[in-house]
Amino acid sequence: MCNAFDLAHEVDLVAVERALRSRRTPLGGVARLHLERQQDAIVIANTPVTMRLGDRALRIGEHEFRAGVYARFYAFGALTVVWTVPLPASCSLDDLATLAVELAIPSSAAALDAWARDDAIEALAAAAAAVADRIPHEPLERLVLHAIRTFRDDVTATQVLDHPSLAPLVLGERLDFSPTVLADLRDASASYTTHDLVVVGYDQALIYDAHNAGDIAALLEFALVQVHELDWYDLQLDARLSAASAAVGVAHGRSMRRRGIGGFGSAPFERLRKELLVEHMELVRVLEQVTAAVKVTDDLYYASIYHDAMRVFRADELIEATNRKLELVFRTYSMLGEEADSHTSHRLEWIIIVLILFEIVMSLFDRAF
Repeated sequence: MCNAFDLAHEVDLVAVERALRSRRTPLGGVARLHLERQQDAIVIANTPVTMRLGDRALRIGEHEFRAGVYARFYAFGALTVVWTVPLPASCSLDDLATLAVELAIPSSAAALDAWARDDAIEALAAAAAAVADRIPHEPLERLVLHAIRTFRDDVTATQVLDHPSLAPLVLGERLDFSPTVLADLRDASASYTTHDLVVVGYDQALIYDAHNAGDIAALLEFALVQVHELDWYDLQLDARLSAASAAVGVAHGRSMRRRGIGGFGSAPFERLRKELLVEHMELVRVLEQVTAAVKVTDDLYYASIYHDAMRVFRADELIEATNRKLELVFRTYSMLGEEADSHTSHRLEWIIIVLILFEIVMSLFDRAF
C-alpha cells in the first residue's frame, strides 16, 4: 500500500541520506531504491532514498494486519509511506476482493489517512536536518497493490482476467459492472507471459508475477507520485493565476491614481512582471524534473505497465492542463511587459513635449531680450 504526499519543495537526497544515517538511534535501514532490472529497463534520474520506519498494526474491517512501514523521499519534493502486508497463503482472489472493498469504505479510508500521515511526520522528523519545517501537504494519494507471486494451482493470466472477483478487487466495490467498464479493465492490463498479469485501477491494482512483482510495484509507485506532483502543481498554477489577476487589478488602480492625466508615476506592473517570470521559470524547471524522473527504455512489458498507469491516473490530462496554464502565465507576463513599455513610452512622450515647450519658451525669451 503506497501513500503519496507532496512536500512542495525539491529535496536534496544526499542531505536526506546523510541525515538519516547520522541518527544515533536510527529507526531502520537506509538505502537507495534498488530494482532488479533497473540498469537495463528503467532509468531513474535521481534514485529515491528509502528508510525503514518499523511496523504498524492496521485494522481493516474485522481484519488486523501487521505491516512493515517504509518511507521514501523523492528528489522532486515527494514523500511516500509504503506499507507491506504479507497475506496468508490461503488468501484467494475472492478474499482480496473483499479486502479491497473494505479499504474503500470511508471510515477505513479515514483511518488509513491518519496512520499514513503519522508515519509521514515521523519520517520527516527523522530527516529533519535535511527537510526542516516541512509537513506533508493535503491531500494524500493512495494506491493499494495486491501482489500475487503464485497460486496453489496452475492459473493463467487469462483465467485471472476473467475471474468475477477481479473487477471488485481493482475498482473497490461490488456492483454489476457494465461491459464498457470491464473492457476498460482489460485495456488497463498487461501480460508478458501466459502466467503474469498487471491490472491497474485508479486506487487499486493487481500484480500477478512470480519474478518481477517488486519492480512492478516500484514502477507503479513512481507513476502515482509523478501524477500526484503534477496534480499539486496544477493546483498551484490555479492559485498563482488567481493571485496574478488580483494583483493586476490592484496595480492598475494604483497606476491610474498615480499617473493622473499626465501619465507620470512609477511603472506598477514591473515588479509583478518579474515575479511572474521567476515563477514561470521555476515551475517549468520543476515540472520537467517530475516528468523526466523515470524512463522505461528497452522493456516492452514495463513500458506498457507504466504507460497504462499514467493513462489511468490521467497524467496526460494534467500535463495538458498544466502546460495550458503555464502558457497563460507567460502570456500574462508578456501583456504586463507591453503595459510597462506603454507606460514608459507615455512618459518619454511627455518629456519630449516638455523639452519642446522649454525650447519654445527659451526662444521667445531670447527674442524679447
